[in-house]
Amino acid sequence: MKQGIKVMAALFFAGMLSASVAYAIPPGNTADVDQEGNENIAQIEQAGSGNHSMVMQDGDYNETDIIQDGYGNTADVYQGGELPGECDSCYANVMQWGNDHTAGIMQDGENNSASVYQADEGNSAYVSQSGSNNVSHTYQDWFGHEGGGEPCSSCQAQ
Repeated sequence: MKQGIKVMAALFFAGMLSASVAYAIPPGNTADVDQEGNENIAQIEQAGSGNHSMVMQDGDYNETDIIQDGYGNTADVYQGGELPGECDSCYANVMQWGNDHTAGIMQDGENNSASVYQADEGNSAYVSQSGSNNVSHTYQDWFGHEGGGEPCSSCQAQ
């Protein structure tokens, strides 16, 4: 009986946090996460092969971390809702090291923050923020570039 209560409490707590952790292991890699309300947290790690990711979060304290290394890469993050302020915190971070890259990140409302770090090969980065305190860091290294390429330690969009 106690064991059942612990499991139900853990499920309830996990449901309140809306946390998702995905480790996509080769060969195909792909991860889709869709969260709504409260403390939404998504963490995705992908290594080797096709890669892909997509996170859609809505409302409250959204946080996303995506790490991709090797081959196809792509990462999309959308946070917030239709109305400014639906995403109270909006933090997103995408790190891609090798191969074809592309990122994304689109945020809405309140305190916003976004980071994209890409390294050797395809590169590309898109960041679109709206409302409140927006901050965006994009660092790209070597080949493809697009949408940045210079280190930025404290960029702020007005």
